[in-house]
Amino acid sequence: MMVQLTRLIFVLLLLNVWAVEECGVRKEITLAGRKATYLINCGQEEEGVPIEKRPMIVALHCFGCYSFLELDRYQSILKSFGKVILVAPDGIGQSWNAVECCGTAVSTDVDDVSFIDSVIDEVAIVTGLHNGQIATTGFSNGGFMSMHLTQHSRHQIAAAAAMSGYRYERPTRSTAVLLHHSLNDDKVLSTGCCSSSQCCCRITSPYCRSTTDWHLMWSAINNCSPSSRKVETRDSTCYHTDCETTTVLCEHATPTHSTWARASPGLVVERDILEFIFGEFCKSNDGCPAYL
Repeated sequence: MMVQLTRLIFVLLLLNVWAVEECGVRKEITLAGRKATYLINCGQEEEGVPIEKRPMIVALHCFGCYSFLELDRYQSILKSFGKVILVAPDGIGQSWNAVECCGTAVSTDVDDVSFIDSVIDEVAIVTGLHNGQIATTGFSNGGFMSMHLTQHSRHQIAAAAAMSGYRYERPTRSTAVLLHHSLNDDKVLSTGCCSSSQCCCRITSPYCRSTTDWHLMWSAINNCSPSSRKVETRDSTCYHTDCETTTVLCEHATPTHSTWARASPGLVVERDILEFIFGEFCKSNDGCPAYL
């Protein structure tokens, strides 16, 4: 009996050490030679071994960028939000195949949707902590990919939030969406990227759809009223439409593309994205559960 008790205490001590190491620690998985990094955010209140199921946020990097930049962007401010699994995959050639954008992934027609779907599955298995809720977010090429997943992933995406990048296809699946875009963006134009535009990275589409067009298309699929409420700050205007499913466009006056490319934890935009995502997680639970 004494031996068994000693073993139990030893196991509990090991688990406690594991928990201290696990919370906020970045870990890698490899699938078909490709890597993804994830971490378990434990929030402010959680102690001991993380056992509570939690949602997952998939953060997607820009063209020419790496996954750690998205982790840097969100990890420190996540602590004030809630318990979540943050996942950041790496694209082939530092790019994602989101049709209009970008790089090697597009030119070689990489199936990034299947890869990211598999990453979600694998992280759910290795952590044992996923409750099934998924949100996507990304900057530039990652923003294109974040929106692309809402229409093509085999998983149901609860919310998608993008910065400086959005798909031009007309959506057919209703999803809560938020787009932050600068009217001064010199790489991904707010007027749209097509053959007549001068966008970077060979971003092109048969349709030169502006951020306003994006908002109108999503407003249609998300059953929004024709009118919208404007929330203005010194540098931005956000259009909040009365919808069955949240649909928000925030246009900024001054930032260039490179301003947002740098991981800047604590910026208003990053915080707004997390508030939007956690707000949608709460809605699908009929009120904010304990883990948030």
